[in-house]
Amino acid sequence: MKKIFYILFLSLLSFSFSFGQETDNEEAAGKLRERFREYMQQRLGLSKKEADKFFPVCLRYFNEIKKTNEEYKGDKLVRQQKVIEVKLRFREQFRQTVSERLDRVDPDKVDKAAGEFRKIVTEEAGKRNLRLRRNEASKKIERIQ
Repeated sequence: MKKIFYILFLSLLSFSFSFGQETDNEEAAGKLRERFREYMQQRLGLSKKEADKFFPVCLRYFNEIKKTNEEYKGDKLVRQQKVIEVKLRFREQFRQTVSERLDRVDPDKVDKAAGEFRKIVTEEAGKRNLRLRRNEASKKIERIQ
């Protein structure tokens, strides 16, 4: 009987830890999505109202590009053609959402801004990891001394 309670306790404990991590991951993803939205708004020169209309279309665009790349990863030429078709379709949707800023919401400019954002986030993560490793190394040195 004690073994059953012990096993039940451990399973509930592990479940609570995994649930906490999911919540943290969802929260971090939400923060990153909001940072991305703000970056795109600033980079493309959109007002808040324009960004509110544009961002959901932008997310659908990136999801569609990702899906197309995964679906046609075996044939490079077909993949490129399908990606161009997606870009043409979304160019019209971008123009419909932000009619006053046609020159700023071209799919190529959106892709470029997204690439810049990815680079910034990757660099920040690298710096953060470097600081963590340095802190851990200094703590190990302190323990040794």
